[in-house]
Amino acid sequence: MPHAAFSNQQIKLSMPSSLNIPAISIVIPTYQREAVLLDTIRYLLSLDEIADEIIVVDQTRAHGGDVHTQLCAWSRCGKINWIHKTTPSVVAAMNLGLLRASSGHVLFLDDDVRPERNLISSYKHLV
Repeated sequence: MPHAAFSNQQIKLSMPSSLNIPAISIVIPTYQREAVLLDTIRYLLSLDEIADEIIVVDQTRAHGGDVHTQLCAWSRCGKINWIHKTTPSVVAAMNLGLLRASSGHVLFLDDDVRPERNLISSYKHLV
């Protein structure tokens, strides 16, 4: 029986550390929020380390002009994944965000938070 050239432990130790860094998705369920939602997203985009994706599950029927324009701009340039949901339900919004997340690590945040600047890097050190 042929022997493997390296044991699993040796292979794991020889892998570049960047391959071991987990991807993080943030999901923000929101309903009828305007400026506070924009403030939260701006804050998340200015953290020391930005999440791999920010998913906004928006259950608001229609936003005001400036809010709509900004959300569209962030969505078009890939800074957020803006998902529209017509029937309000925080649980359904969370489930939809989880299903759309591309990473195995998902943080759910309220639409009116200001986390510590090191939120993402601190979380990555835990997982």
